[in-house]
Amino acid sequence: LAPPPPPDPALTADVWLQRETVRYGGAASDAAYLTSYAPFTVDGNHTRAVLLLAAGRGLAAPAAEPDEQTLRSLADRIALSCECVVLLPRLSGGTARWQHGRLLSEADAAARYLNAAHGAQALGVVALGEAGCVAAELHAQGALESHALVTLVPPRVPHEALRALDAPLLCVLGEAAGQASEMAEALALNPRLRGEYFVRHFAGCRQDFLLAPGSEREAEAADQAVSLALAFLDRHVPEGVAAGVPR
Repeated sequence: LAPPPPPDPALTADVWLQRETVRYGGAASDAAYLTSYAPFTVDGNHTRAVLLLAAGRGLAAPAAEPDEQTLRSLADRIALSCECVVLLPRLSGGTARWQHGRLLSEADAAARYLNAAHGAQALGVVALGEAGCVAAELHAQGALESHALVTLVPPRVPHEALRALDAPLLCVLGEAAGQASEMAEALALNPRLRGEYFVRHFAGCRQDFLLAPGSEREAEAADQAVSLALAFLDRHVPEGVAAGVPR
């Protein structure tokens, strides 16, 4: 007999995830998408959360915004794999509207909501495109804190920020390899990270390969990149920590 077909990922997500649209005090964005691992949500014992930030610039065309359903699917995959709660604010309008201060206000409001509404005590940040650059700079300044930072296809992160980061960092890059080597060199000069960083360059993939793969090769690379992010979050965002969500 032929082996049974693999389970439908969408069906698995439908069974194990609880999805909703939420609003919370202090948020500058529109209503946010919240997806969570249902068994922990029902029991009220989520201890870790992930904040997913995505602004348009830096992904595909300069004014392009990531597809909402694609972002929600990514949030679902994180919640299902890491058995956590994931919040996806709607950062419409690109980073022309989401400069450092405004993005920081959004992240702070989101972290407070995740702690108050879901009891989350550990926070991971996943930031796409230009939002990854801003999130890294905010971490370096000590304004934004998390247990792990994942930047997916950021256009360029200033070396000064890389040398000042104190949160474990995973950076996924497409296009030119030069940026990857430069980033790795800057991170190697950061004693705070103690080697807790990884820069992964997907050679031959366009900058927007992660959310809009243009070939089978890019689709495979995108899947590998997300798998890396999941493993990184699972390793560095602890469960059951005593401290509150970093702010």
